[in-house]
Amino acid sequence: MTTSNYTNTLKGVLIFLTLFLLTAPLYGEIGISSKYLEVVMDKASGRFYVKTLIGDPDNPNDDKKILLFDKIPPTSYPTLFVDNEGFEVGTEDGYFENNPTISKNKLTWAWRPNKYNKIKLIQIVEIVTNIFTLRDDIVRITFLVVNEDFKEHDVNVRFIFDTVLGESEKAPFFVPPYGKIDKETVFYENNMPNLWYSFDRLDKPKIKTMGILSGMEDVTTPSMVVFANWRKLSKTKWDYIPEVGSSFSEGLFGAKDTAVAVYFKKTRLKPQEIAIYSTMYGLFGDTIKKIENVFLSLSIPETIKSFPITASLTIENKSSINLKDIKVKLIVDTNLFYASNYTLTLSNLPYEDSTSFSWDIFPVGQVQDGEYIARVSFEALALSTNVYGEISKKFTIKLGTQEQLKPESLQEIGLKQTNISTNYQLTTTNFVFITNTVMITNIITLTNKYEDWASGVKKINTLLEMLNEELNNLIITYHLATSDDEKKRIRERIELIKTQIEVEKSKLKAQEQKGTK
Repeated sequence: MTTSNYTNTLKGVLIFLTLFLLTAPLYGEIGISSKYLEVVMDKASGRFYVKTLIGDPDNPNDDKKILLFDKIPPTSYPTLFVDNEGFEVGTEDGYFENNPTISKNKLTWAWRPNKYNKIKLIQIVEIVTNIFTLRDDIVRITFLVVNEDFKEHDVNVRFIFDTVLGESEKAPFFVPPYGKIDKETVFYENNMPNLWYSFDRLDKPKIKTMGILSGMEDVTTPSMVVFANWRKLSKTKWDYIPEVGSSFSEGLFGAKDTAVAVYFKKTRLKPQEIAIYSTMYGLFGDTIKKIENVFLSLSIPETIKSFPITASLTIENKSSINLKDIKVKLIVDTNLFYASNYTLTLSNLPYEDSTSFSWDIFPVGQVQDGEYIARVSFEALALSTNVYGEISKKFTIKLGTQEQLKPESLQEIGLKQTNISTNYQLTTTNFVFITNTVMITNIITLTNKYEDWASGVKKINTLLEMLNEELNNLIITYHLATSDDEKKRIRERIELIKTQIEVEKSKLKAQEQKGTK
């Protein structure tokens, strides 16, 4: 090899290594975990999947099971809607302002669509305590849509869960109080259920999952939820038209490929406004009991902070014959609680089939905090044999111990929050790190750095744009902070930047007046 060829080869290797080192951080996977679950995010697309570690400690069959499909890139993902157009995260529709990263055991990124690069979508994924199990086995996905433009925009977010369960011929979903969902179904805001759940089988469950939609802390009630075939949903970036009653399979001979699409409410954002949306997905908490060859599953939140309480009963018939004249009855202390209909019936349940019932439980007057029991009796006819039994589950009411959250005025620090339907409390999270934008720790340093820019209108406008962007980031961070000290420190920075903005505006006005003379 000649010296020239050797030199060229060496340069090529160095260039390759340089490019590899620069791009390597953008690829691969990062993850967060609890004892029960792990969330794995693909760094290139910002999409994630979920799997169990030990899952339910009382169920050895659900260890190391996939809850959302683990293809790369993952097939569960958000779509940002801006002014009647949909933009899919993880595609060429946009770019990451800050790449997927881990901050305080949360997976985060900030993303902008190419066409509307003044609109920012921030995603926060974290594992939180499940009120149905009191374990850290459910994932909360939160979206913040920030309008950094100087004009209004309509925004929205859709998230598709590519669920693993439901590919068999069995019913993949149960939705209280609507029962079994085995065909394409849609729910709208005015009839939105609190949750949906799914399982493969009750006699030896390998996995049981649930999604929380409304009526509980830290979730935003969607405007629409669609249970449908994943491929059909993924073919549209936004305006999917539900085909209610159609199969979960695509085409005549297609395999079942179930998914759940959560559409949040469209919101008109004014400049510097933020829309916040949140939903949950994780393990389903229930108590299972076998009565002869019939399996019962009773689900009710372990901790109750508000009414009504939804109790869900699922029945799976594993006998070799049909069950007839099924009757289930909710049993609670009627001096303390009531339900609209205690006894529910079903004329027939075929073998190897399942069904569900649910009750909304209300208080009679003021119910004291404490531990209570909900019981459900079951009876049915199997040929000439009566099958009967009872299942129960404890729950704890903690109405008097809810955290008293001090409402903060967004307008007070220069930002208006849009009026969206959400119960999500930003004060419950300690997430602070939002973007890769460097935090301003010394406003004087920043001002001095750009002091020479103040002589021209264009330069002042550039500085104002930078200051406003930093103000936006600090405002988000302020409302995600939990400690009073952290909020105080961020608020001081906000006030400094606001003061500096006013100074620069005065300079700009003086400069413009000078230009008119």
